Amino acid sequence: MSDWKERAEALSAHLRRELGRHLAGRRFVLFGGPVVGIAVMGAQLRSLGGEPFLLGANLGAGPVPDPSDMPWCHLGTRGRSVMDEFRRAEARYPNPPARVQRAVDRFDPERRARSAAAFTMGHVPGAAGRRRFGARPKRWLALEDKTRIERLWRDLDIPHAPSSVVPAEPGALRHAAERLDRGLGTVWAADAKRGVHGGAEGTYWVGDRDEIARAARRLSRDHDRVRVMPFLPGTPCSIHGIVLPRHTVVLRPVEMVVLRVRGARELRYSGVSTFWDPPDRDRQIMRRTVRRIGEALRDRVGFRGPFTIDGVLGPDGFQPTELNARQGGALATVTAGLPSLPITWLCLAATAGLDLDWQPRRMERVLLEVADRRRAGRAMARTGHPTEETSTHALASGRRGPRRARNREETVANLVVGPGGAGTFVGWMPRGNMFPLGESLARPAAEALGWCDRVLDTGIGPLEPVPGASP
Repeated sequence: MSDWKERAEALSAHLRRELGRHLAGRRFVLFGGPVVGIAVMGAQLRSLGGEPFLLGANLGAGPVPDPSDMPWCHLGTRGRSVMDEFRRAEARYPNPPARVQRAVDRFDPERRARSAAAFTMGHVPGAAGRRRFGARPKRWLALEDKTRIERLWRDLDIPHAPSSVVPAEPGALRHAAERLDRGLGTVWAADAKRGVHGGAEGTYWVGDRDEIARAARRLSRDHDRVRVMPFLPGTPCSIHGIVLPRHTVVLRPVEMVVLRVRGARELRYSGVSTFWDPPDRDRQIMRRTVRRIGEALRDRVGFRGPFTIDGVLGPDGFQPTELNARQGGALATVTAGLPSLPITWLCLAATAGLDLDWQPRRMERVLLEVADRRRAGRAMARTGHPTEETSTHALASGRRGPRRARNREETVANLVVGPGGAGTFVGWMPRGNMFPLGESLARPAAEALGWCDRVLDTGIGPLEPVPGASP
């Protein structure tokens, strides 16, 4: 075993022992996603000596756990969109249908279990009558309102793009867009009146007068305020911090794979990647920015646990656009090179204020090395086309893009297509040694999703990288 792997496994073993002191022998009802997705969190808990029950929003795409090995059930939640699915599930977790409540009560007849979630958009107090472990206070959740975050950038003197927060009224929105447009249109982000939003929902890229009018009509129905800022050319990216009692662990930047519908100003959040590398100077600036923000969050609101800063790295450097006061979807990708590390449970322990020997500087140093040495990425899409079966496909590289791999041929990526809460879910997982380091994953992801449409008739639609992104 190489030196860096030994250091990584030693850190993992230490943190697992620390978590085991608190979690071994305890029961948890896990929620916050499809059964297939939260099964990973369940396996981590079991490896720490705990007992999981999986309460999914729906089944999900991929292999389902054997219920005799890891009990589970799901709400059967569906929605018109990803955010609609999230909100419907989050409304039902505290008081689920009778069949679900009975299944949870059989698992925990004495009602001593806690509930836990790796990811929820809103403030959910718990699931099936079980109090939530690592719940976020509402004052932390309020940090995610995209119309309020500029105050933090200003207070900390963090460079950022100009923006205006205006009433969700057509005239005010049109005036702000005309004033801030630098030639590529403007991006509008709605307030959190209807709840926190993400994944490019509640966000509009508008240019001409017709687009401005349509977006204004939609936003004025459900929101009070909208943030308007110029469209920023460059690579959409994100960086995680984990706030601990006396230190903020800062990880490496990741690319957010954001695609556009070809020929239209419609953005699709499509995945994450650590194959991409920003220039060293920008990387250090991004990491220093996140550390300053983490320290400020601890001092101002007593924040603990994971958060992300999203933004764009372009000609004017890194410009932050939002803060997510929770574990982001990229964290599993950043730590993919150390699968024995129960990163989700570490984040929950930090949020819950558990007394662990964190060794934060060692933790940061090792996780940076792991993420730089073992690259990973994924892309995804959801469509309204319904499907009930899960299928998997091995892809090889062809002259004109991806194609189905032949027998014994080396594959560059695997693809899964299956049921999702908003229709069909498509997931693309590239192999870590098959893509060049330092480059964006946006174009290969768009080509793979295009293959899905041509061959599997998934109905995703033609996608391409956003303007000005890294090649």
